[in-house]
Amino acid sequence: MKKEEARKSKQDRIVSTETAQGMAAHLLRRSVQICVALFLDQMQAYAITPVQYAALVTIHDHPGLDQGRLGAISSIDRSTIGGAVQRLEARGLVQRRLSPEDQRVKQAFITPAGRELLRKTRQDLDLVQERLFAPLTANEQDTLLALLAKLVGAHGSLTHSTEQTRDSEAL
Repeated sequence: MKKEEARKSKQDRIVSTETAQGMAAHLLRRSVQICVALFLDQMQAYAITPVQYAALVTIHDHPGLDQGRLGAISSIDRSTIGGAVQRLEARGLVQRRLSPEDQRVKQAFITPAGRELLRKTRQDLDLVQERLFAPLTANEQDTLLALLAKLVGAHGSLTHSTEQTRDSEAL
């Protein structure tokens, strides 16, 4: 009887703030918030978000991608990547052109201004990483990166088949 009461008691409990703050999902979400804040602080002179930056880097590395492939490679949902590319194009950092093979498809290419932005921001991006990892030893940094890569590798396909959160533009 006591075993059943203990089980019911555990099921009926509401997760407390204290409990939630010790959960991996909460800590990862807070870590993302911190990463975004550090990025925006360091990159404010360039007026670019992390999502726009990720799209720009991906376009640089894979010229001629259509929006769908760009989103898949950068792990950003279709609607968010579309808005990011529009804003990059409006700033003259990327250019979209109709595909010669399929006139319904627009391909994205980085412009000289986009390349220059990536060149100018390289040190700033390194500073974001340094600021993020400042509380950790070199060994802890390596361990954290390895564990995060393992988690993403194991669960990464989940975000490719389902719609990501609507607020991902802030990321």
